[in-house]
Amino acid sequence: MDDLITQYALDILDRQDTLGARLTAPWPGEHRLELAQQQKSLLQEQWYAEEISDALYFSQLTSEEAELKRLVNEQKVWTAGQQSVRHPHMDARTAWNRTSLREKREILSGLLDSVTILPGTKGSHRFEPATVVPVWRDLGSPSLGG
Repeated sequence: MDDLITQYALDILDRQDTLGARLTAPWPGEHRLELAQQQKSLLQEQWYAEEISDALYFSQLTSEEAELKRLVNEQKVWTAGQQSVRHPHMDARTAWNRTSLREKREILSGLLDSVTILPGTKGSHRFEPATVVPVWRDLGSPSLGG
């Protein structure tokens, strides 16, 4: 069933030609940037609560802001490099095979509202793709599988 839903989604993405834009990998330093932002916030909270002196606060604030600026610049350079490397005419299946499981889940959850499984033929023990009905977000209900 997973493969069937994936094929339906790839058909939609092929028609929309949007998978390449959705599959832009996140910047590898994202976690470091988040930590630096959290450290700066923690430093500010400590200063507001008068847990650290003005001298200590301002000296550490300077280094925290320098690190944040460095990371933001690094992110900008990386993003610009990614945009120049990206293949704009890559088909959805090729792009899909190059993405991580986490990213695939995010893409599918962005496309699908739900999946309805209709009752199959009584007495039949065969899988019937026609009983699998995807409900797409903002796309209506395209007729994909049969």
